[in-house]
Amino acid sequence: MIKLSQILPLVVVGGALATSLVAWEKPAQAIQLFNFSFNNVEGLVNGTVSGTLELPNGNGIFAAKSVKINSAPAALGYTQPVDVLSYFDVQENYFEVSNGTITASYFFATNPTETFSFADPDLGTHLSKVGASSEFSGVKDTKSTTLTYSPATPVPFDIRPGAILPTIPILALMYLWKQSRNRMALKTINNPDVTVSTYRQVG
Repeated sequence: MIKLSQILPLVVVGGALATSLVAWEKPAQAIQLFNFSFNNVEGLVNGTVSGTLELPNGNGIFAAKSVKINSAPAALGYTQPVDVLSYFDVQENYFEVSNGTITASYFFATNPTETFSFADPDLGTHLSKVGASSEFSGVKDTKSTTLTYSPATPVPFDIRPGAILPTIPILALMYLWKQSRNRMALKTINNPDVTVSTYRQVG
């Protein structure tokens, strides 16, 4: 007969797992991921700058929640990937989305020594060289003719640290449950039930 003490850990672990999975999947459904790419036209460094950006889900005008430069010419001097929102001071952050497509954008970020933009009305699209604030020092496309956006492959789960945290209690509960099972098994070995049978020999 299965005892309540044996069933309870299963119920607790199962409930915690279900709750965690729901909390884990929701963030992945609340964002849209896009790839971006642009080429040099007028700058001093030839090559392509590409990366990803993260926007809230749906149609409308949004500010990017994450912008990362994953690939850029080595001559620019950046250690890649570059977390743009942390590396630069963002001045403009505008993306218009319709049916999963970015139809308009205006993004400008700067710091004391570098600048970066998408479709800026004055600067176009560019990434300056490290240590050189001039937009012509790096990869630059004044009219943004080479700037492209494309939907990135959806990620089934959000694997950022904040999403992984809910799974820690589950692992702890599973460990405690296993320890409890081991102790029960050891107790059974050390104190086995003794059954005494009596019979009468006929003959």
